[in-house]
Parts: sequence; C-alpha cells; structure tokens
Amino acid sequence: MTAPRIRPRIEILEAADISVAGVLSRAAGWNQLPADWQRFIKQNPEGCFKAVWDQRVVGTVTTTCHGDRLAWIGMMLIDSEYRRRGIGCQLMRHALSHLRSRGIRSIKLDATDAGRSLYERLGFSVQWRWDRWQLSGERSLPRPAQRDDWLSDAAAIEAASPLDRSAFGCDRRPWLRSLARDAVTVGCIDGMGMIRPGRMASHLGPIVARGPATAQQLVSRLLAADGFSRGDVLWDAPGSNLQAGRLANELGFRPVRRLYRMSTGERLRPPQEGYQFAIGDPATG
Repeated sequence: MTAPRIRPRIEILEAADISVAGVLSRAAGWNQLPADWQRFIKQNPEGCFKAVWDQRVVGTVTTTCHGDRLAWIGMMLIDSEYRRRGIGCQLMRHALSHLRSRGIRSIKLDATDAGRSLYERLGFSVQWRWDRWQLSGERSLPRPAQRDDWLSDAAAIEAASPLDRSAFGCDRRPWLRSLARDAVTVGCIDGMGMIRPGRMASHLGPIVARGPATAQQLVSRLLAADGFSRGDVLWDAPGSNLQAGRLANELGFRPVRRLYRMSTGERLRPPQEGYQFAIGDPATG
C-alpha cells in the first residue's frame, strides 16, 4: 500500500509512544529497551519528537542535554516503508531548531555509515570513530580485583565526577544518575563504570579510568555482577583510545561495527579521550 504523498507532522514523542518507537528500534536491530526510551523522554520531555504520517508514527528522534552547553541527538529512526521521503532530514532540522532555541552551543551525535552523509549535509563533521565490540558465549575473565576503595551507585558517580568531566568534556552527573537506576555502577578513586540490560545483549559503559589497569578491573567487576555473568555483552570503545580496543580484544571481545562521533556548533572544552574506555550510549554519548 502506497502512503499518501503528504508532509508528515512533527510532534512531541510521549511515553504513550514508547511501544511503537520500540518497534522501530527493534526493526533496525538496535539494543535499547523501553526503559531507555523512558529515560530519553524524562530527561528532555519537550525535546523528543516523532514524525506522524497519515496517523502512523513513521520516525523518531531524541535529544539529551548535558547542562546548558552540550546536547546529543539520538534514536534517529525511520520506518523502512517511509524512507527516502525526507523524513529524517525533517526530524533532524526540528531537533536542531529545538536545541538552538534553548541556547545549546555544541551538538553531537553518533552516526552509522548510512546516516553520516545526511548529518554532513546538515553541518556536522566527524570528530573520531568508535568501534562496537561484542563478547559472546562462554567467557573466562580475570577475577575482579580485591580493593579497599570500591564504591557503588551514587558514591561511585560522585567520586569519579572530576575524571568523568575530563573524559567527556562537561559535567553529566544528572544523566549518569538517571542511567544508574537501570544499571550496576562501580567505581574507585581512579575510575567508574556501568553495565545495564539491553534487548539483545548487556551494554557495558560508560567507563572512565586513568589507565588500562583500572579499566580492566572495572570491566572484570562489572561482568561478574549479578545478572551479567552470562550472555552477550556490547562494548562501545572510542577508536582514539587504542588502549580501550586493545583491552577489549584481550578480554575476548570482537569488533562488530564502526560508527562516527560527529559535532556541529561551538567546540567546547576538548574531552580527554584517553580516559574514556567506553561510551554510555550512541544516543546520548
């Protein structure tokens, strides 16, 4: 059935739309759960949008603000029957207009090969690439280190805040606290990491650490956490941090996909990518 040739309406994406948004993300093979969609909407309820064509939701996009200077665009999804009609461009322009109206100075996203050309036409440029690594099947990992300074949950986030600001480029504690509600969070004086459930695999990240030894300790402890000692695990490692990729390989992860971090607008304080061993989510950085 051919869809009528009308321009879709762009409307606010609401909690009631999560089920249909989930259909789009599953069709794309993405790993997000309904809890992830709920988090996006709760964090920026006026900044998540849907494209509605003939009463049908055919596309989505989300925005996540980290303070009043930096924001992320994510969950750009278009129903396969409605692609190549300019809907993605329309959603992106709407998201950009929303963020700029709020005075956001720097906007970033993580792009697939398929989406990269659209984002370049809208003024984004590539900063660096990152690789998705996957651990499947039986695993034999180093035992978690016995340390006296292990922290968890909010205490781990607060202790690692200065390091995370350096690694990410700004203070994102409100978002990390929100993410931690659905994750196991561990930390120490030299780093912090999370692992949370996903639709197809558990998701490891974000992980910030002062060096690969601490990152390895964090990963081992997270993978041994209750509920995460079995099953597939995804790890999104910045390509600019060669130690992250080397560590993933040593622990039995294998590269499965490559994406690109892109930005537009003002260049803020450069992130210290050598401290960043895993990103949190392609939709939010």
